[in-house]
Amino acid sequence: MRLLHTKDILIGIDDSNGVYYPIKKDTQEYGLTAAELENELKNQQIVSSQTTISLKANGISMNPLINEGDLLELAYCSVDQLKPGDVFSYISNGEIITHRIILKIRKEKITKILEKGDNGMFSVIYAPQTLGKIVKIENDHLLDLGSYTGILLSRFIAVYTLMVFSIYYLIFYFPLFLLELCRNKFNRRVATHVFNTKNKYFKLKRILAQSIYPLIFLVVNLTKSMHYARK
Repeated sequence: MRLLHTKDILIGIDDSNGVYYPIKKDTQEYGLTAAELENELKNQQIVSSQTTISLKANGISMNPLINEGDLLELAYCSVDQLKPGDVFSYISNGEIITHRIILKIRKEKITKILEKGDNGMFSVIYAPQTLGKIVKIENDHLLDLGSYTGILLSRFIAVYTLMVFSIYYLIFYFPLFLLELCRNKFNRRVATHVFNTKNKYFKLKRILAQSIYPLIFLVVNLTKSMHYARK
């Protein structure tokens, strides 16, 4: 995703090397790294809970809900305000990523988020990476994710995705992980590394992601058609 602006402060992103440019602040222009951008956005003098940021979609990981070139309205919020099902943005390796929250896990004062692009793979991120949630999607039409329709759609996708993920975990992941654990003399760290790097296991994860997508594609397009028809 390309960050365009936050209120009267202009921000850009260079996708090739993760440097954000330019920022105009008191007529001075300078570049920011992802970490510095995060600090700027979370500085109370610039961002409050009412602040919104405009994003331009770049990629297909959230198809069909978000398509290439769609304009997104990101509302800054803390991780505590984010809920499963919310479409949110976070910083990872110098890029701003917009995906969906599937599950929040809090353990020993550390919050982890299981997230997934509707048309992508699962991954886990940490609370400090989050920027806020997407509240509106604009192309030829406007979809308000805070409306009854938007909330219902978001919750359904999260519940359905988590259900399929849980079935996959019990039937495939857990037995195969136990097998690797036995092969590696119950060394959990080694078994986890092998499981996460072996190509055949990666293919299983891709199959899982692909099996979830068709119903999401159908439901999202049906919901969008009904929502736009009422406008």
